[in-house]
Amino acid sequence: TRNYKYGIRIREQRRLMHSQLQIRGRIREQRRLMHSQLQIRGRIREQRRLMHSQLQIRGRIRVQRRLMHSQLQIRGRIRVQRRLMHSQLQIRDQNQRAAKIDVHS
Repeated sequence: TRNYKYGIRIREQRRLMHSQLQIRGRIREQRRLMHSQLQIRGRIREQRRLMHSQLQIRGRIRVQRRLMHSQLQIRGRIRVQRRLMHSQLQIRDQNQRAAKIDVHS
């Protein structure tokens, strides 16, 4: 009976060991899952950051385009005013010449 009891005890211990190992395995598995989830979250965060910086860059480009556009408009206006000034001066010169001719004749 002593050997029988001893055998039962060993069998019981083996069963306990087995269940402990199973529990440990589950814990390890959960840790692994947690780790991969965290990695995924990190990647998502990284992508969000990249997206944000890309949007910022796009915004800056848009602002610069707007500035360029307004500069070009200003240049265009200056050119138009120069042309007007020039034609006005030409008209004045012609009028002065005509006046001189009138005076001489």
